[in-house]
Amino acid sequence: MLACLPLIGYAQSNTTLTPEQQLEKAQKELEAAQKAVEAAKANAAQAQRAAQEAKQKAEAKAAAEAKAQAEAKAKAIAEKQAAIQAQIKKAQEEAARLNEEAERLKAQADKINSGTDATAPADVAPAQPEKAPKQDKTVTVTPADNAGWTVPARETTATKPAKTAAKAATRKAESTSSYLAGAVPVVDGKVVFTFDEDVPGKSASEIYGITYNYMKELTEDEHQKTNELAHSNIALVNENDRTIVGIYKEWLVFNSSFISLDRTEFNYTLIAKCSDGHLNMMLTRINYLYEEGRESEFKTSAEEWITDKYGLNKKQDKLSKMSGKFRRSTIDRKNRIFQGLASALNQN
Repeated sequence: MLACLPLIGYAQSNTTLTPEQQLEKAQKELEAAQKAVEAAKANAAQAQRAAQEAKQKAEAKAAAEAKAQAEAKAKAIAEKQAAIQAQIKKAQEEAARLNEEAERLKAQADKINSGTDATAPADVAPAQPEKAPKQDKTVTVTPADNAGWTVPARETTATKPAKTAAKAATRKAESTSSYLAGAVPVVDGKVVFTFDEDVPGKSASEIYGITYNYMKELTEDEHQKTNELAHSNIALVNENDRTIVGIYKEWLVFNSSFISLDRTEFNYTLIAKCSDGHLNMMLTRINYLYEEGRESEFKTSAEEWITDKYGLNKKQDKLSKMSGKFRRSTIDRKNRIFQGLASALNQN
């Protein structure tokens, strides 16, 4: 009986609520339900706001990324346009420089034509091919008043040595006397080797074509350097007065064996002047770069290294121990070039 007393009391408490109490209880339950509904609505509104904010953030992020991409693209286009403008400016500057050189060479050619000067001036400096912009065709030097001077198009050539007339020419045996006093001519303080040849029965145009092809082949023979920025090239031509200027960067090999290679960089300029039945060519502006990249490296000119004063002993009956090999190899190379040219003129 004692155990049943709580249950009896609970039943009595629930069955004894008055109508007012029951109404009050129902109102409280309603209020609680209303609060739950309002809380649910608030949570739904908050979730909607969060979703809207996330959407706005995503859209803003996408817009920012699109803007950044557009700005990067615009920057790349601007940089490309700036590079193009720089190339145009460089080409214009190069054209102006080439025109100046053309005028100087024209003046020299006029002197040759008039017979007042048989050699190239000391300061003739034909255009350097490594700085010239790559061309797909012959470019006329600007401005228009260039007296016919043009820069020949650079041609892509194979790296294999070309079979030139110079290579085909037979090398004559040279006695020691061929390298002694007077073998290196100096004109107005400059070393100038001259090829002056009569070519009977050929017009200036024919001689010009043969000479141009020969000089072009020289830029591709086995002696040439293969450095992209330092290689031989036909620098200027003038078809009006049949003049060709070539710049050459070669190797002169003194000794080559399995364990050693003794050589020097050999740079020079060829200036050819063609006329009816005659060709005049000068080999000048000679300089050497020896032992490049080593402690013993030095650079010098022919005037200060292979002339009689420097290339021979005091008695001038022997080659100098220091520069004699330069003098001998330079004369040999000059002979092969001129002999090959003579052969080309006679064969055509």
